[in-house]
Amino acid sequence: MCIYERHVTIRRQVGLEETIVKEIEQNQLTWYGHVQRMAEGRLPKIALKWMPKQKRARGRPKKKMDGRYKEGHERKKPI
Repeated sequence: MCIYERHVTIRRQVGLEETIVKEIEQNQLTWYGHVQRMAEGRLPKIALKWMPKQKRARGRPKKKMDGRYKEGHERKKPI
C-alpha cells in the first residue's frame, strides 16, 4: 500500500472529502477576496499589489566590510 492510498483511506474514515491542499487554496481565495474589498490605503492591499523595483542579485550575498575585518581578526588570534 503506497502512502497516497493510505491518505485517501484515512480521509474517508474520518469523513473528509477534500485534501489539505484544497482547503489551503480555498482559504487563500477567501483572503484574496477579503483584501480586494478593502480600501486602497490599507496595508494588506498595498502589500498585495507591491512589486519590487529591481531584481535581487544572484548567488550568495556579498560580505560587508565589517564582516571582513572580523574574519581577519579571528584568523590572526593565537591558538
